[in-house]
Amino acid sequence: MATREMILRQIDDEYQARREKNEALTLRRREEAAKTCPEIRQLLDRRQELIFSSLRGILNGANAGNDLEQRMAEINAGIRKLLKANGFAEDYLEPVYTCAECLDTGYTGEQIKEPCKCRARRYSELTRARMEQQETGESFETFDAELLPDEKLPKYGLSQREITMMIKDRCVKWCDEYPDTKYRNILLYGPTGTGKTFLMNAIAHRLRAQGHQVVNVTAYRFLTVAREAWFSGMTEEMEELLNAEVLCLDDVGTEPLMANVTVEQMFLLVNERLNKGLTTVMSTNLDTEKFRERYSERVASRVTDSRNSLVLQLTGCDLRRKGGRA
Repeated sequence: MATREMILRQIDDEYQARREKNEALTLRRREEAAKTCPEIRQLLDRRQELIFSSLRGILNGANAGNDLEQRMAEINAGIRKLLKANGFAEDYLEPVYTCAECLDTGYTGEQIKEPCKCRARRYSELTRARMEQQETGESFETFDAELLPDEKLPKYGLSQREITMMIKDRCVKWCDEYPDTKYRNILLYGPTGTGKTFLMNAIAHRLRAQGHQVVNVTAYRFLTVAREAWFSGMTEEMEELLNAEVLCLDDVGTEPLMANVTVEQMFLLVNERLNKGLTTVMSTNLDTEKFRERYSERVASRVTDSRNSLVLQLTGCDLRRKGGRA
């Protein structure tokens, strides 16, 4: 079963267990109050019979009666009075709900059902926990500069090792200053195998250790989620990507270009997160010009804007072919 389906099933099971627990608590309270004061039981029984008789009358085509609300109000007032007189809170016998907005169903709305904030929050928690369990072990502490070539690159006058170490140090400084950083976002770009994903994972590892919410996702997975949201409406997973405190989006530019979906949803993601002041860390094999050609000026301008983004260019040989990890 896919990860998302597993998380959603777990949430459904949790809400079912929550309802059963709260219903049992409500019944225990009623038994406790009725045992303490038999008159309370009599009023509860009378209220139950009034409800049932009204329903039977409606099913048989009869009018529920103009005095139904008044009679119910009188019974409820009597119950509250007896509860208070016997040392209970006046609302002690009201149904117990963990979430008063969705009544522990996980959804709000009458005709159009939408995920409740409590359900969306739980989905985020479980997604984040699963992400953390799947951490790669790549961190600034496991960064091994010895794996990087130390020969000077004529174009830069520096070696790949020196360039990568400088970028790594800038990422460390950015993490240590977060969230009070000059730059809200980071763009890591350069050829395949030059350490972009490692540095992104190291950033995620450091921020999680500092207690921040970080979500890692590949661009290909983002497109899958975005396509579902585009055709079927907003989903919990898309909400997670739009609202995560820190989103690490890896391998941008490797996902398929779907007409009216890829670019539009990328703009939605980047723009929404920028407007909310949330942090996005991206890695891509595309240089800034190719990035602009692929995603349009309006996306590129938001990703590469020097006022908001720390743009870092890696270069050199493919370390994967050389057996490196950095």
